[in-house]
Amino acid sequence: MKRRRKQRLSSEINVVPYLDVLLVLLVIFMISAPVLQQGQQVELPQAQSNELSEEDSPPLLVTINLQGQTTINQGPNAGKPLNQQQLSQAVAQFRQQSPEAPIYVQGDRQLTYQALMTVMTWLQQAGAGQVGLLTTPEPSVP
Repeated sequence: MKRRRKQRLSSEINVVPYLDVLLVLLVIFMISAPVLQQGQQVELPQAQSNELSEEDSPPLLVTINLQGQTTINQGPNAGKPLNQQQLSQAVAQFRQQSPEAPIYVQGDRQLTYQALMTVMTWLQQAGAGQVGLLTTPEPSVP
């Protein structure tokens, strides 16, 4: 007589499909970050890039005009020219309120590299770990 072995049912959850979906969503959210058009008018340089979508927490937008004046789009000093100390205080206050919200810099296309790097250094010293640079999309060639 042969005895049959009973197979035990497995109650484990296969998480591989969930991880695949999670990674796809992560990539989508990393690529699509928010952009708010507020503050000063600057002529951004053109570059091939992906569009950013809006998220729950609005980003801090640091604008540098052709004269080198720096403004932000949020807080009590929104739209006013800021020096290094005022920008540092604004960034620290923004980081306390929204630690995960992104910080973007938009500078005029004719702005000198030195002026851009000066503001980027100020942001780094103020505790802004990652800063994005904004551009306008290049015109598409038919």
